[in-house]
Amino acid sequence: MLLMLLVLASVITMCRIELENARTFVTDRGTLRSVALRYLPLPIAFAALVAWSDAGSTSTAAIAAVFLATPSSVVAMTVSRCLGGLIMPTFAQVLLSSLAATVSFSTVLALTLHEDVAPAIAISAATSAGVVTAAYLLVKRLRERSPIRTAKYGERNGYVAVLLLTAFIVLACLKLDLHGFTTYAPTAIGIAVGLRLDIFNG
Repeated sequence: MLLMLLVLASVITMCRIELENARTFVTDRGTLRSVALRYLPLPIAFAALVAWSDAGSTSTAAIAAVFLATPSSVVAMTVSRCLGGLIMPTFAQVLLSSLAATVSFSTVLALTLHEDVAPAIAISAATSAGVVTAAYLLVKRLRERSPIRTAKYGERNGYVAVLLLTAFIVLACLKLDLHGFTTYAPTAIGIAVGLRLDIFNG
Protein backbone atom coordinates (compact mmCIF):
# COMPACT_ATOMS: atom_id res chain seq x y z
CA MET A 1 0.00 0.00 0.00
CA LEU A 2 2.79 2.41 0.92
CA LEU A 3 4.68 1.64 -2.28
CA MET A 4 1.54 2.16 -4.34
CA LEU A 5 1.09 5.65 -2.87
CA LEU A 6 4.62 6.56 -3.96
CA VAL A 7 4.17 5.10 -7.42
CA LEU A 8 0.90 7.00 -7.99
CA ALA A 9 2.55 10.24 -6.89
CA SER A 10 5.44 9.60 -9.29
CA VAL A 11 3.11 8.78 -12.18
CA ILE A 12 1.21 12.05 -11.72
CA THR A 13 4.45 14.03 -11.64
CA MET A 14 5.89 12.12 -14.58
CA CYS A 15 2.86 12.98 -16.72
CA ARG A 16 4.12 16.54 -17.18
CA ILE A 17 7.60 15.41 -18.26
CA GLU A 18 8.40 15.47 -21.96
CA LEU A 19 9.42 11.84 -22.06
CA GLU A 20 9.96 12.20 -25.79
CA ASN A 21 13.16 14.10 -24.93
CA ALA A 22 14.08 11.91 -21.95
CA ARG A 23 16.77 10.06 -23.89
CA THR A 24 18.90 13.22 -23.99
CA PHE A 25 19.10 13.25 -20.19
CA VAL A 26 19.21 9.50 -19.64
CA THR A 27 22.13 9.08 -22.06
CA ASP A 28 24.07 12.11 -20.83
CA ARG A 29 27.67 11.00 -20.25
CA GLY A 30 28.06 12.93 -17.02
CA THR A 31 24.88 11.46 -15.57
CA LEU A 32 25.78 7.94 -16.70
CA ARG A 33 29.27 8.25 -15.20
CA SER A 34 28.07 9.59 -11.84
CA VAL A 35 25.32 6.95 -11.53
CA ALA A 36 27.65 4.12 -12.56
CA LEU A 37 30.32 5.13 -10.04
CA ARG A 38 27.82 5.85 -7.28
CA TYR A 39 25.62 2.76 -7.57
CA LEU A 40 27.94 0.01 -8.82
CA PRO A 41 31.55 -0.15 -7.51
CA LEU A 42 31.05 1.89 -4.33
CA PRO A 43 28.30 -0.17 -2.62
CA ILE A 44 29.62 -3.48 -3.96
CA ALA A 45 33.14 -2.79 -2.67
CA PHE A 46 31.78 -1.73 0.70
CA ALA A 47 29.59 -4.83 0.94
CA ALA A 48 32.55 -7.05 -0.01
CA LEU A 49 34.53 -5.46 2.80
CA VAL A 50 31.65 -6.15 5.20
CA ALA A 51 31.49 -9.78 4.09
CA TRP A 52 35.27 -10.14 4.38
CA SER A 53 35.22 -8.77 7.93
CA ASP A 54 32.44 -11.24 8.78
CA ALA A 55 30.21 -8.49 10.21
CA GLY A 56 26.63 -9.44 10.99
CA SER A 57 23.70 -8.42 8.80
CA THR A 58 22.48 -6.07 11.53
CA SER A 59 25.84 -4.37 12.05
CA THR A 60 26.30 -0.69 11.31
CA ALA A 61 28.62 -1.53 8.42
CA ALA A 62 26.04 -3.82 6.80
CA ILE A 63 23.33 -1.20 7.23
CA ALA A 64 25.63 1.40 5.65
CA ALA A 65 26.21 -0.93 2.68
CA VAL A 66 22.45 -1.24 2.13
CA PHE A 67 22.01 2.54 2.35
CA LEU A 68 24.78 3.02 -0.22
CA ALA A 69 23.13 0.60 -2.65
CA THR A 70 19.65 2.08 -2.27
CA PRO A 71 18.65 3.97 -5.46
CA SER A 72 17.36 7.51 -5.67
CA SER A 73 13.96 7.86 -4.05
CA VAL A 74 10.97 7.40 -6.31
CA VAL A 75 9.50 10.53 -4.68
CA ALA A 76 12.42 12.70 -5.81
CA MET A 77 10.57 13.99 -8.88
CA THR A 78 7.56 15.13 -6.88
CA VAL A 79 9.73 16.81 -4.26
CA SER A 80 11.77 18.51 -6.99
CA ARG A 81 8.58 19.80 -8.59
CA CYS A 82 7.32 21.17 -5.26
CA LEU A 83 10.61 23.02 -4.72
CA GLY A 84 10.65 24.44 -8.24
CA GLY A 85 13.55 22.26 -9.36
CA LEU A 86 14.19 20.65 -12.73
CA ILE A 87 12.28 17.40 -13.05
CA MET A 88 13.92 15.91 -16.16
CA PRO A 89 17.45 15.56 -14.71
CA THR A 90 15.89 14.19 -11.52
CA PHE A 91 13.92 11.69 -13.59
CA ALA A 92 17.13 10.54 -15.30
CA GLN A 93 18.85 10.01 -11.95
CA VAL A 94 15.88 8.06 -10.55
CA LEU A 95 15.54 5.82 -13.60
CA LEU A 96 19.25 5.11 -14.03
CA SER A 97 19.91 4.56 -10.33
CA SER A 98 16.94 2.19 -10.14
CA LEU A 99 18.34 0.10 -12.99
CA ALA A 100 21.86 0.14 -11.54
CA ALA A 101 20.54 -0.81 -8.11
CA THR A 102 19.25 -4.07 -9.55
CA VAL A 103 22.89 -5.16 -9.69
CA SER A 104 24.35 -3.38 -6.67
CA PHE A 105 21.44 -3.91 -4.28
CA SER A 106 21.25 -7.60 -5.14
CA THR A 107 25.01 -7.98 -4.65
CA VAL A 108 24.96 -6.13 -1.33
CA LEU A 109 22.12 -8.28 -0.02
CA ALA A 110 23.86 -11.45 -1.15
CA LEU A 111 27.05 -10.39 0.66
CA THR A 112 25.48 -9.08 3.87
CA LEU A 113 22.52 -11.39 4.47
CA HIS A 114 23.04 -14.91 5.77
CA GLU A 115 19.53 -16.27 5.27
CA ASP A 116 16.52 -15.68 3.01
CA VAL A 117 18.87 -14.20 0.41
CA ALA A 118 16.92 -15.24 -2.70
CA PRO A 119 13.55 -13.70 -1.64
CA ALA A 120 15.30 -10.50 -0.54
CA ILE A 121 17.07 -10.16 -3.89
CA ALA A 122 13.86 -10.83 -5.82
CA ILE A 123 11.94 -8.22 -3.84
CA SER A 124 14.71 -5.62 -4.10
CA ALA A 125 15.04 -6.08 -7.88
CA ALA A 126 11.28 -5.85 -8.37
CA THR A 127 10.91 -2.72 -6.26
CA SER A 128 14.08 -0.88 -7.32
CA ALA A 129 13.80 -1.37 -11.07
CA GLY A 130 10.40 -2.89 -11.79
CA VAL A 131 8.29 -0.21 -10.13
CA VAL A 132 10.08 2.76 -11.69
CA THR A 133 10.27 1.14 -15.12
CA ALA A 134 6.58 0.21 -15.04
CA ALA A 135 5.60 3.78 -14.14
CA TYR A 136 7.81 5.13 -16.93
CA LEU A 137 6.36 2.76 -19.55
CA LEU A 138 2.81 3.61 -18.46
CA VAL A 139 3.29 7.37 -18.73
CA LYS A 140 5.28 7.00 -21.97
CA ARG A 141 2.33 5.15 -23.49
CA LEU A 142 -0.12 7.79 -22.27
CA ARG A 143 1.99 10.58 -23.75
CA GLU A 144 2.22 8.77 -27.07
CA ARG A 145 -1.56 8.49 -27.25
CA SER A 146 -2.48 11.92 -25.89
CA PRO A 147 0.49 14.14 -24.97
CA ILE A 148 -1.45 17.35 -24.29
CA ARG A 149 -4.14 15.70 -22.19
CA THR A 150 -1.53 13.75 -20.22
CA ALA A 151 0.53 16.88 -19.54
CA LYS A 152 -2.57 18.78 -18.40
CA TYR A 153 -3.46 15.91 -16.10
CA GLY A 154 -0.05 16.13 -14.47
CA GLU A 155 -0.33 19.90 -14.06
CA ARG A 156 -3.85 19.90 -12.64
CA ASN A 157 -3.29 17.04 -10.23
CA GLY A 158 0.08 18.03 -8.84
CA TYR A 159 -1.55 18.65 -5.48
CA VAL A 160 -2.81 15.04 -5.47
CA ALA A 161 0.80 13.83 -5.71
CA VAL A 162 1.69 15.98 -2.71
CA LEU A 163 -1.28 14.61 -0.75
CA LEU A 164 -0.22 11.06 -1.59
CA LEU A 165 3.28 11.75 -0.27
CA THR A 166 1.76 13.27 2.86
CA ALA A 167 -0.37 10.16 3.37
CA PHE A 168 2.74 8.02 2.94
CA ILE A 169 4.61 10.01 5.59
CA VAL A 170 1.72 9.78 8.04
CA LEU A 171 1.26 6.03 7.54
CA ALA A 172 5.00 5.35 7.73
CA CYS A 173 5.35 7.40 10.93
CA LEU A 174 2.69 5.27 12.61
CA LYS A 175 5.14 2.36 12.50
CA LEU A 176 8.34 4.22 13.37
CA ASP A 177 10.35 2.80 16.22
CA LEU A 178 12.20 5.55 18.11
CA HIS A 179 14.86 3.06 19.18
CA GLY A 180 15.43 2.17 15.53
CA PHE A 181 15.70 5.85 14.65
CA THR A 182 18.48 6.45 17.16
CA THR A 183 20.28 3.36 15.82
CA TYR A 184 20.08 4.05 12.08
CA ALA A 185 19.70 7.83 11.80
CA PRO A 186 23.38 8.74 12.45
CA THR A 187 24.51 6.26 9.79
CA ALA A 188 21.96 7.48 7.27
CA ILE A 189 22.74 11.15 7.90
CA GLY A 190 26.49 10.53 7.69
CA ILE A 191 26.15 8.75 4.34
CA ALA A 192 23.79 11.41 2.96
CA VAL A 193 26.17 14.24 3.88
CA GLY A 194 29.19 12.33 2.60
CA LEU A 195 27.60 11.58 -0.76
CA ARG A 196 26.42 15.15 -1.05
CA LEU A 197 30.01 16.34 -0.80
CA ASP A 198 31.72 13.66 -2.88
CA ILE A 199 32.75 13.62 -6.53
CA PHE A 200 29.98 11.25 -7.63
CA ASN A 201 27.39 14.01 -7.35
CA GLY A 202 29.55 16.50 -9.22
